[in-house]
Amino acid sequence: MDQELAQQMTLCESAINQIEALLSSNPSNWRSCLEVARSIIAALDGSELLSRTSLLDEQLKLARTLQKLAYQDPDSGGEADIASWCVRQWATMLQRHPDTIEILKGLGHAWLLKSQACLARIERDEKNGSGSDSSSSNCATRAQDIRNEHSRDENRIHTSDYVEARGLLRPALENLSRAVNIAETQGGADGPLLTLAAEAYMHFGNVSHPQANEYYYRQALQYLREASQVLNYSLEPHLQQYLTDNMRLYA
Repeated sequence: MDQELAQQMTLCESAINQIEALLSSNPSNWRSCLEVARSIIAALDGSELLSRTSLLDEQLKLARTLQKLAYQDPDSGGEADIASWCVRQWATMLQRHPDTIEILKGLGHAWLLKSQACLARIERDEKNGSGSDSSSSNCATRAQDIRNEHSRDENRIHTSDYVEARGLLRPALENLSRAVNIAETQGGADGPLLTLAAEAYMHFGNVSHPQANEYYYRQALQYLREASQVLNYSLEPHLQQYLTDNMRLYA
């Protein structure tokens, strides 16, 4: 490695370490890192640091850290320019290192994060749209309410937000499930990877047609069950509760 590239890598690693440290110690102040992150991207675009296959570990750390920074507020859509740069880096790395678990995981996670703003809009719209009176004692009225709810579900999945969410989540499913499959041929997937894959399948089930979503929920539960059995790994409480509540339905 020539002196100029070595110096560039040292400066980049120092800046990335600073971002990591701040996100760990004071995450609410994440916006203070954005200018540094954009400076890193500007300095590295076209750099040999991003093209050398021997520097994969450094490239992975760079993409992971900047992606974490970009999506500190995922429901708002994140920092689009930084997030898009990370997706391009994951895709480039995957071309050079196909079937690498960490790259597939990073790319799948990128698409899962990208879907969060759309999923948040869907959740808000559903909360605002819910409000049928379930206290009515009239059986005919309740039956009509059920028919209306089914009709709303049918119409809802064709709206722009649902279509967009499925489009963003599909590459998340593809990359994360591929990462899991490869990991299982190499001794088993770890808990965080299985949990990410489960979350992607859960979300996809939520925005899919009611007659087709069972497959996605089953797959999510399978991944959660496998994650819960990983040594020294614990599911987040809400995911453990989801597994407990639903496992009997899909046993």
